[in-house]
Amino acid sequence: MTDQDIINLRSADPFADVTGNSALDTGVGGVASGQRSSNIIHIRIQQRSGKKTLTTVQGIGEEFDKKRLLSTFKKKFACNGTVVEHKEYGEVIQLQGDQRTHINEMNANQTSMLTDEEATLYDRQIRLWGADAQLKLRQTRLLLINVNSLSIEVCKNLCLAGVASITVFDNTRVTSNDIEENLTLTMSSTDINEFKSVCTCRTLQQLNPRVQLIAESNMTIDQIDEKYIEQFDYVCLFNYYDFQVVSHLNKLCRGQQHTDENGKKQVYFFCAATFGLYGFVFKDLGDKYDYLR
Repeated sequence: MTDQDIINLRSADPFADVTGNSALDTGVGGVASGQRSSNIIHIRIQQRSGKKTLTTVQGIGEEFDKKRLLSTFKKKFACNGTVVEHKEYGEVIQLQGDQRTHINEMNANQTSMLTDEEATLYDRQIRLWGADAQLKLRQTRLLLINVNSLSIEVCKNLCLAGVASITVFDNTRVTSNDIEENLTLTMSSTDINEFKSVCTCRTLQQLNPRVQLIAESNMTIDQIDEKYIEQFDYVCLFNYYDFQVVSHLNKLCRGQQHTDENGKKQVYFFCAATFGLYGFVFKDLGDKYDYLR
């Protein structure tokens, strides 16, 4: 859907032959007017009785499930709607009210719906936590600091879950001890002297090419500041025992406020470590959560 043009109240000949070119006088696609494109999504509004209006969406690609899109539209826009079969235009989505701006904004965000391919890929977990949670995962950006057996396992699971991006932060290099300490999931003897973050990203990227994996090997943990933190939604620190550094990172996360559709949210902070059969995890999810002891 993001590769298609959205045309609304623009100059074009709706009766022209369908071609692979754009129909706009403005020259979208570099083609003169008078031609109608098969890649165009038409969003129209129809005046009904009284002040009631009906928005129709026509031309959405076959790779998208129209009923799933309709379900998303109805929930996001708080309106009723249906999918009708047109003998010439195929499946057309009809929505109550003027929803032209909302639909255009959803397409511009590129994060408001799952494609059929994503729905198939993440089918099992969507059955567990629902499509809305999967959409939130697809927008989530994480910073994972320090590469060890625990962080690699966490990174692997997040990668398979389908988050937007994971930045692996570690400027140390692979040693023979790392290979012996069960880091073989992402490293081998041929990786000795290479950055751990680079090895981890290279290997885990194969599990899910949809997730952006970024290796950060040029910075030290002392160089992390507010500007760097603000690009993430979650910061996860593993097996780091300097309390002053941990506290400093936690304060940096608490100082960051993102504005989303539900208001403001901070960067969430996690700190975890393992010691043989024992371990701990610390979570700071902000003041809006209640903590039980």
